[in-house]
Amino acid sequence: MLQLGNIAGPGIGGGVLAVLSWHWIFLINVPVALVAFLIGVLVFPRQRPSLAGAHMDWPGYGSYSVIILGFFITVFWAQTAGLSWVTLLPGMLAFVALVAFVQIERYASDPLIPFAIFKNPGFTIGILTAMIVYMLGYFNSVIMPFYLEETLGLSALTAGFCMMAIPAANVISAPIGGNLGDHFGAERVSFFALFLWCVPMGLFAAATPNWPLGWIVFGLAWSGLANGAFQNNPMMMDNVAPKFQGL
Repeated sequence: MLQLGNIAGPGIGGGVLAVLSWHWIFLINVPVALVAFLIGVLVFPRQRPSLAGAHMDWPGYGSYSVIILGFFITVFWAQTAGLSWVTLLPGMLAFVALVAFVQIERYASDPLIPFAIFKNPGFTIGILTAMIVYMLGYFNSVIMPFYLEETLGLSALTAGFCMMAIPAANVISAPIGGNLGDHFGAERVSFFALFLWCVPMGLFAAATPNWPLGWIVFGLAWSGLANGAFQNNPMMMDNVAPKFQGL
């Protein structure tokens, strides 16, 4: 069901932009979210977990929020105003908050991120590779629509249909990757999936506006295959203690 939504999303979004303003991309999600919320209320069992002994890591939450806000303020502000001491100030504040966050989490009784989980090399490698794969994936979902529309001159509807190649291929490779992971191990399958990512990234790096559109769609579809084959969740869950799996 998740992949059905991913497949339909780009096409529906492109269709909306073809006839309405970009504001509707966000407005249309309001009724969809309300329907999903109501279904969740009706379907999911009402359970109240016990919070006895739980403590909120408020200093950790606060410093983490400063890190995120400071970093993104600097990134977006520098894009419009250029690099200067003024635009770098939020980023420097984020760095100070990062140092404080590490110290807070080391001594917190119930830390937001228990650093003990990173002592397991399998988990650490898994989460680092997952970060890399998400970076590659967001390149497709964020940058590629601009390339299709502004560089190649495609309409929003056509660009949306092109982007549907990613989740369509993901639907095929995800169950195959999961099955292979059960037989050969998630680490081996994920290692192979990283090599699969080299194909579309190399293709996009060499692409020019004169290339046939089919090559771009092929690269997007191959990205979906590589993303579905990458078994990051099983790889990380298998290398972390059960008490940390909810993190």
